[in-house]
Amino acid sequence: MTKQFDETTPVVLMFHARYRTLGGEERSFDEEASLLEVIGFRVERFELSNTDLRSNFLSAIGSIFNPIVFIKALRKMRRSNPKFVYVNNLWPALSPAVLWAARICNIPTLQALRNYRIVCPSGKLTNEGNCLNCGAFTFPFKCIARGCYNHSRIQTALVSLFSWNVRISNARRRNHAYLATSATTRDLLVRHGISSDRIRIRHNFLASFVEPSFDIGSGVIYVGRLSEEKGIAEIISSWIEIKDAPLLTLVGDGPLADIARRASNDEASNIRWLGIQPASAVLNLLKASSLSIVPSQWAEPFGRAAIESMSVGTPVIHTNGGALTEIVGDTGILLNDLTSPSVSRALGVIEDHLQLTELRRRAFERYYASYSRIAATEDIRQHIEAVVEN
Repeated sequence: MTKQFDETTPVVLMFHARYRTLGGEERSFDEEASLLEVIGFRVERFELSNTDLRSNFLSAIGSIFNPIVFIKALRKMRRSNPKFVYVNNLWPALSPAVLWAARICNIPTLQALRNYRIVCPSGKLTNEGNCLNCGAFTFPFKCIARGCYNHSRIQTALVSLFSWNVRISNARRRNHAYLATSATTRDLLVRHGISSDRIRIRHNFLASFVEPSFDIGSGVIYVGRLSEEKGIAEIISSWIEIKDAPLLTLVGDGPLADIARRASNDEASNIRWLGIQPASAVLNLLKASSLSIVPSQWAEPFGRAAIESMSVGTPVIHTNGGALTEIVGDTGILLNDLTSPSVSRALGVIEDHLQLTELRRRAFERYYASYSRIAATEDIRQHIEAVVEN
């Protein structure tokens, strides 16, 4: 049923540059928009697709500051007179022009930080706060020399200028706040020079609800991008070495898809690769599994795959990558490393049905208390009040 609004309904403008490949950031943005409508805002979206961008000089310069976007955003803000502006991804189609428009109009702004691009061109950090690709910590000169973004020095330099412009556009703004997805993310951003009093913690959440299962299930599942920083290659290698390992189901796609395909075709590996699956199918696969595994080798800003698993009562085997330990808490199983002995020990809980059942209940309870739509509703109200009052 469509929610009815009238001229007295407060407006929120939401800005987002959609990625070429649908991922967790897209879903989080859509869920945030839906929640804002539920709590009484009329949501007006301003979205561009990165797929439509052309590879030319104007597009490159436009990623640092897009004058066309600036004019359109300025007009929309003045016409809609929003209560506040919500900014998600700006790179590269929208650019920081949106933030400059909000500043000129003096409109309160919440800006979601779902990766580390504002401080690191690659957007990925280690737990120590260094660039995952080159090890740089402060200035991005090493990142540029290495071409940490898309293996291109030019593109990496553009990202660095983009990030600098984002930070300059928000300097000394009292009615602007960054929304970090976890305390871990916030702390890493502070180490890179973002003022702690400008960052608020806004956890990701799930809008949908699937009845959880506290049965022991069967097998282990990985859901996510098949890429190097996710630790998937190491897990596949270790899985093959484990004698009588349970079935490992891989859901997702990415640069390491060939590794997943070869393992799936090897009858001796007890691994199957399903590729990309609909969201509803993913939740059902998680629900039917004994455990899920999130073996990330970088500082995960949040770990959406973890709360998807917890939402249906499936405990998470995880590394200490970024916020994972913070998000999962004592409801999962921590991996010290991705070697076969360590993974094998973690799988031992499958044989202890009482412990596994208890973990399933605790995982769901933690999800419901912290990452459900109910928990997210009051949280977003507090963030809105804080930025609007400034």
